[in-house]
Amino acid sequence: MLVYLFSDRNYELSGFKAKYEIQDCPLNCSDHGHCINHECHCINGRVGQWCEREQCPENCGHGECVIATDNVTSACKCDVGYTGYTCNISLQDSEGSEYWYTLVPDGLSFESRSAHAGAFIPETDCLYIFGGFTLNKILGDLKKFCLHSNVWEHAEVSDPWPSGRYEHTIEAFGSGFYMYGGITDSEAYSNELWYFNVTTEAWSLEAVNSSLVPLALSGHTLTKVENYLYLFGGKTVDGRFWANMYKIDGNIPEQWQEVKPLGGKSSLRRLIGHSTVYHSESKSLLIYGGYSYSPDQPRYGSHTDNLHVFHTENLIWTGINFDGDQDSPSQRSFQSAVIMGNYMVIYGGNTHIHHELEQCYDYKVFLYHLGCHRWVDASIVMGSKYLYQLFVLFPKYINVLQWEMSNARCIK
Repeated sequence: MLVYLFSDRNYELSGFKAKYEIQDCPLNCSDHGHCINHECHCINGRVGQWCEREQCPENCGHGECVIATDNVTSACKCDVGYTGYTCNISLQDSEGSEYWYTLVPDGLSFESRSAHAGAFIPETDCLYIFGGFTLNKILGDLKKFCLHSNVWEHAEVSDPWPSGRYEHTIEAFGSGFYMYGGITDSEAYSNELWYFNVTTEAWSLEAVNSSLVPLALSGHTLTKVENYLYLFGGKTVDGRFWANMYKIDGNIPEQWQEVKPLGGKSSLRRLIGHSTVYHSESKSLLIYGGYSYSPDQPRYGSHTDNLHVFHTENLIWTGINFDGDQDSPSQRSFQSAVIMGNYMVIYGGNTHIHHELEQCYDYKVFLYHLGCHRWVDASIVMGSKYLYQLFVLFPKYINVLQWEMSNARCIK
């Protein structure tokens, strides 16, 4: 047992007690097997290294159970149009929407990690994950999860191959994805731009002869804006926060360009751990949250709930204020964000504030309406399946709903 204690100078609490026991097999075979020579032998119907899983949960729903001889990798093989651990997630319609599902249970995924990065590529219908950090090492592996196969696969190392890293960023582009920066396995900060082609399954190092080289960064964002990639924010090796913005042509990734704003103070947007999305209708980058630069302490920051907007054609920064908006998220950093329809969707993040909010991470979903420019109670939209059922029974109201959505009306 390793106990790592970090004494927080902001608190004076009563400490902790630890209880532990030693067993011949992990988790005592989950009480569904027999431990023989430190190895679990599962009873019928249970699989896994610790007998932790059912062999065919829920009878595989829309699929069939494939029994493996190793008693570990037995899993459901889903029918066309379904995926998930129990083949209960429909890929063709909204059946079962608005619920969380387990795609891969414990024991069938990859090594636990944090500060990794990934992207979903529609061309292959696969999610790709690279790198990350464990308690013991920095990783440099590439994993992919394809919805049609429903399993994690390991990409074989080829030449060239990026060094292991964490706190880097990845963005889908064309038939693959770009990766920039991060802290490498030698603890150095990187300013490399890599591209992985999912068709050839090969890496290439780009922009090696660029006359302008961006800063070596971690905690930054890389965002696709039409044919360009925009690099923004982050932290340098000396711990300083930056608000620099660069762009590069994703189709011809040879020369970086610095994006110089014509209006708005960039110094107010020195961020790490923020999220950035591109709203094509308004030609704008939306930067939310993150750790914000403090003028009094240039090496440290605090959580923020600010929403900054950068117009990519007019080159103007704008800040949006939500004082008193009860539906807006609390201050946070290292959250995720995507554009879905006319909403920016925010999920999770580090929300801890000393002596104010004693919660490290958030699990909620927040919606920002891009037409009305205000936060919307997620329960209104998440309950849309009931509206759908209503309109099936009363079709005359469908035109009313379509008019509401097309005119981006705000309902509070």
